[in-house]
Amino acid sequence: MKKVCMLVQEYYPKDFRVRRVAESLSDRGFDVDIIALRDVQEAPFEILNRVRIFRIDLQKKRGTILRYIYEYLLFTLLTFFKCTQLYFRNHYDTIVRSDISLFIDGDIKVDPHQNFFTFYVNVCYCFL
Repeated sequence: MKKVCMLVQEYYPKDFRVRRVAESLSDRGFDVDIIALRDVQEAPFEILNRVRIFRIDLQKKRGTILRYIYEYLLFTLLTFFKCTQLYFRNHYDTIVRSDISLFIDGDIKVDPHQNFFTFYVNVCYCFL
């Protein structure tokens, strides 16, 4: 069975796009783990529709460009450590960063007739 870890800089399951992809992969037999932001009322870990959700203690807050850069870098650092910890336990086949909000927007396409999926990346330019 293929194992996938998705890194999401958003609250899960509130982001319907990521939820749809994760549940679709799970329905096709993939083991799916998600590392996402943790809102105040959310549990640090839960299983929802066969998708394991690991949440890190970081909330999105509006602010200056420095605040956004701080959140982005902190999320990257915290998910690196959590993903490394989970990788040694689960040995993922694929790790997907589904939304690099400052620079890259990604999308996962699942071919229902195949046993694999492809990660398509659309690069957008950010002028500061």
